[in-house]
Amino acid sequence: MPIESDESDVARSLEAPEQRKSRMSTRRLTGLQKQVLSLYRSVIRHTRSQDSELRKQILQYTRVQLEKNRNIERRNVMLIEHYLRNGKKKLELLEQGGVQGIGAYTSSS
Repeated sequence: MPIESDESDVARSLEAPEQRKSRMSTRRLTGLQKQVLSLYRSVIRHTRSQDSELRKQILQYTRVQLEKNRNIERRNVMLIEHYLRNGKKKLELLEQGGVQGIGAYTSSS
């Protein structure tokens, strides 16, 4: 019985090594990754209406948080969803207005 080959299999086998390498390194984004990028874009859009100093603080904070959590395993869905929920809550607070800066709270006791 002859082995049937798919046209795409034949095309892939004829690819130059550079093409094969670039195709293999391009990953499809998961739904959670798309949500993270969407949240990041929303933060960027929101900061356009802020003054330059607050905009700088918000963007720096957002980038630091993304970098800090960059190496979370893709399979750790619950943790990623937790951070997404927190990020969305923080964005809602920013959108409500009245935010004067980003910083840490310290009690004076």
